[in-house]
Parts: sequence; structure tokens; C-alpha cells
Amino acid sequence: MVGGLPGSSKTSNKTLARQIYEAKKVDCLRHGASLETRKRITFLTVREKFLEWSKLHKRSYQRDVILVNHLTKFFGNRLLEDITPLEVEQYKGIRTMQVSPSTVNREVACLKRICNLAVEWKLASSNQIAKVKLFKEPKRSFRWWSKEELTKFLSACDDRMRAITLLGINTGMRIGELLNLKWQEVDFAEGYLTIEESKSYTYGKIKVNRVVHDALRNLDRVGETVFCNRRGEPFKRISRAFKST
Repeated sequence: MVGGLPGSSKTSNKTLARQIYEAKKVDCLRHGASLETRKRITFLTVREKFLEWSKLHKRSYQRDVILVNHLTKFFGNRLLEDITPLEVEQYKGIRTMQVSPSTVNREVACLKRICNLAVEWKLASSNQIAKVKLFKEPKRSFRWWSKEELTKFLSACDDRMRAITLLGINTGMRIGELLNLKWQEVDFAEGYLTIEESKSYTYGKIKVNRVVHDALRNLDRVGETVFCNRRGEPFKRISRAFKST
């Protein structure tokens, strides 16, 4: 023991022993303060840090905002390390009465990511919900539209909805990539789009054909992103547009 602290100074020099004691005391105080900080970290606090991180690193930031808002309604100002696997299962049960299991999976995956980052940022000592399982999702089956169906759909679309559809069909871009596409990533002269791969943080080029070229040319540049509302705000989803078309 050194002055009531565990361990030996391993020296008979009183001055050196005192210095070792003071250093150990500081370490203990720091460790205690660290534990106290971790204990008091709430979901709301980490949520804000996660959204700041997402905005900086992810193209799906707007989607993360939606996911986090749903999580906040349930977990609110709970201490992060007090959120248990049982509570997450209860959340899953409540949400499945409101949305599809696949949507619940996206929300729970987001929560697990938040907890992982909290550990990485030393705001929490462990991720207690790491082993929470997601719902099994059935493999999706696809049905191709006939030429007549596609023509009928496009004729009912406005310019932006028509452009989104044509880009998706002709380039194979994901909906997130489409909604995050910026005008600066469209090169009309060379005829290609620059797309960031969100998982690998690399960039790729997609060659566009005349159909895509003309669809983009017909759009007004209202905001930074290609697909936005009249105020220049990026579209977050297109489900309502599909339903009304």
C-alpha cells in the first residue's frame, strides 16, 4: 500500500515514494472522474454526437436523422449504459405494430452503431446491446415493369420524379445515392456522374446515356442537390411521391 493506495512504491527513498504516491492518486482521481462521466452520459447526449459524426462522414445523414428521432421517442433521456437488451426487445415489439420488421432492423442497427461509437469515443465502457438480434428479412422478389407500365408511370410523373425514375432505371443507382446527388457531381460535358461509395469512401464514375442526360437537363437548379423541393431542401424520401403518382 502507498498512502492508502494499492501497490508498492518499491523504493526506500521517501521523496520518490511521495512522488509515486501523488502520481497514483492523480491516476485514481482521473479514473474515477472518467467512470463518473461515463455513468452520466445519456442517450440524448450521444445522439447529438452521433448525428454530428454522421453528417460529416455519411451520405445517409438525413436517413440517420429519421432513425434517431424514432429511437429518441422511446429511449429519451435514459442513461446510455442503462439501456438493456430487454428494453430493446420491447422497443422492437412496439415498433413492429407501426412499421415493417425491416424498418425496425434499420432503427436497431442505428442504436447499436451509436453504442459502439460511444465505446470508441470512451463515453461508455461497453455496448450492452451488441448481441441483440435483428429480425430475419425475407429475400425480396422482383417483377420488371412492362414497357406499357413504365410509359404510363412516367407520363404521370412531374419532372423531378420522372428524372429520379429514369436515373434509377438507366444507372442502377440506389435511392440514397439518387437523393444525395449534387449538381457538382454531374458532368454534362463528359457525360458522367461522380458517385461516392459510402462504405469504402471511394469515388466512382457512372456514364450516362442520352435519356439520363436529357432528364437532368430539363430540371431547374433550385438547390445544391439535384432532387430537392422548391426551397432548395433535399428530398428525404420519395414514398409519398410514388403514392401520389
